[in-house]
Amino acid sequence: MVNRRKNIINTKEKKRTPALLFMFFFTVLFLIISLSAEQLDHYSLSSVPTKNGLKTIYHQPDVEDINVLFDDGWYFFPDMTEEKFNLTNNNFINLMKLPHAENVSISSEYGWNDLGPHHTWVNTNEIKLESTDSTYKKNAMYLMRVSLSPNTDTLYLHLDDIHGIGMLYCNGKPVGQIGTDEIIGIDVSHGSITYPVTSNPNTIIDIEIFVQSDARIKNPGITASPSLTSSNDEDIYLVANSIWFSFQLFIFVVCIIGGIILVRTFVNKRKFIVVLLLETLYTIFSAIDNNFLVLNSILRAIICQVLLVTLIVLSYFFISYLFYDKELSEKHKLLKIDYIAVALIGIAILLTEFLNRHLATTVYPTVSALTLMMLTVIIGIIKIVFLYSNNKNSGIALIFISAYMFSFIYMINCKTTLWGIKIYTIYYVILFLVILVSFSNAYVKQVNELSSMSSRLQFLLKEKTQHISEINKDLYNTNKKLLENEEARKNVLSNVSHDLRTPITAIRGYAELLQSAGQNMKPEQVNNYLGNIIKRSTQMERIVSDIVELTRMESNTNEFQFADVSMAELLDELYMMYDGDVRGTEKKLQIDLPETDLLMVKADPKKISRVFENLISNAINYTYDAALIKIKAWREGNELPVAQQTIHVTISDNGIGIPQEEIDNIFDRFYRAKNSGKNIKGTGLGLSIVKTIIDHHDASITVKSTLGSGTEFHIVMKATY
Repeated sequence: MVNRRKNIINTKEKKRTPALLFMFFFTVLFLIISLSAEQLDHYSLSSVPTKNGLKTIYHQPDVEDINVLFDDGWYFFPDMTEEKFNLTNNNFINLMKLPHAENVSISSEYGWNDLGPHHTWVNTNEIKLESTDSTYKKNAMYLMRVSLSPNTDTLYLHLDDIHGIGMLYCNGKPVGQIGTDEIIGIDVSHGSITYPVTSNPNTIIDIEIFVQSDARIKNPGITASPSLTSSNDEDIYLVANSIWFSFQLFIFVVCIIGGIILVRTFVNKRKFIVVLLLETLYTIFSAIDNNFLVLNSILRAIICQVLLVTLIVLSYFFISYLFYDKELSEKHKLLKIDYIAVALIGIAILLTEFLNRHLATTVYPTVSALTLMMLTVIIGIIKIVFLYSNNKNSGIALIFISAYMFSFIYMINCKTTLWGIKIYTIYYVILFLVILVSFSNAYVKQVNELSSMSSRLQFLLKEKTQHISEINKDLYNTNKKLLENEEARKNVLSNVSHDLRTPITAIRGYAELLQSAGQNMKPEQVNNYLGNIIKRSTQMERIVSDIVELTRMESNTNEFQFADVSMAELLDELYMMYDGDVRGTEKKLQIDLPETDLLMVKADPKKISRVFENLISNAINYTYDAALIKIKAWREGNELPVAQQTIHVTISDNGIGIPQEEIDNIFDRFYRAKNSGKNIKGTGLGLSIVKTIIDHHDASITVKSTLGSGTEFHIVMKATY
């Protein structure tokens, strides 16, 4: 018992191994992609230290490119508007007299609510952002001073993300507007905007960015570190990102169109519905996050949080539906409610944030989404490894969980890009392609199985139809034969009753004469009457004997006692017996037997003798007055082994013959040929007895007959020696 339990445990461990390998492989793959993306994202961008309030960039034209990341060293002015800025006459010294923060860092997670660990306030002790109206919009200005080498060409400022409406100034001159104050809009630039900037005669660039943002969101203001480059590669990023997003839309469209076509054949449509919802919500999130779909800042934050939580819940639903098993659910009750519990937790997270609006500006959205995501990942891995490791979908599920985990980590908290493409979109596309390929493969396999099954069913249907047709044919023939037998039975009963009535009448008549005449009848006359009575009794006995014998032979194979029989001797005896019967008539018998071959066969002597008696007597009865009956026997295959040799016997006559259309019926019970003649009485059992005996001897009998010319019966038996 202990060994058996160990074997079961070892088997389960072996089944878990492939699934865990899938998980490990794809986790490593996603880690490599993440690290590579982060390295490539910052490979060409370097941070320049701030000295005396300036970021100094040394540049040798035609020798090296400028690629500078402005992640710190900013000046931040709360409650600064364009009107207040104009009052300072764009004088840096005047600006420095206003309340502001220095050495400010850009925070993607908290925006201006987190100015970085090294910031210091000047002319004030704390930040004071006042609402300008009832919509909670607040204003601020970011300032960056850059010192360039002489003879530096035009540079390009990249702004990847900003929450709110921004106005960009360069050395006090307006350059362009960033973002929108509309509730919703479409921006094909996907939020990454490039502006040309030039230095003043002192080779100084003052970059001023005015931002009006909704303070209720957790990260108002600039949320992605701007960069300054000497080449305008924004077009490359724009094309790459647009093509990538178009590819995602293409997958989405294929999913919808293909799914609508294929889902009609699915019994359980829940998996497809969940996948379709996942892809739809992800596409909306990606469009918003990449600023293809531009929203009001607070609306953007709310919708992104709702989409994230919903995507996490739906992802867990998908994992649950991959392994839905009614029997297993009955065994483990928690499997019936786990996905419901996850959904309730997701709803609770969103309701909590809705009822406590201030949580939107805290770490709550990030922490709650990450917690829910990690909870579903852990539960999903436990379910797969310990309950579904031997399921065919376990590998797919673990790939899904790996990509799903990395996707949501980057969707929730990271903004790493690869050539301008958000890294989480790469994970999600890998994830979705795995699902798409898996479903397509399963569908193709199902179609092939159905096609094979359909072909098999068609073959079986054809076979069964043919079998039924044959059965119907047999039934028809059997019914026809029954009708014919019924007709033959009526005829034979008529014949038998007539045949029996005739001798019975004769016997009764002779008996009554003997009784009435009494002593007055002469002895010779009495003997004559008694002889007729005996003859008629024998006739009756023969009729009854034929019926009884045929019935017994057909129902009991033990009636046959096989022994070695010489066909030559048997036929010779029959010839002498019947030759005596035809003496004094014009009918003649001839016999042709080999002189030195006994023609030995394995047979029942009495039964096989009965065969030739019936055939010879029929030949005598159904021939004309001047008739010739021939008996011939010979061996065939003398050169072959004895087991392959055969003994042939023919009984032929030149009598009335049998109609060609009746030859197939002559061996049927009670059947008599139409030209047999009324004056020749019979039961129609003689040839039926012959056929039954021949069949029991594993022999064969054939008939050749020509109407008016005669008949030949040909019997073939296996030789013994």
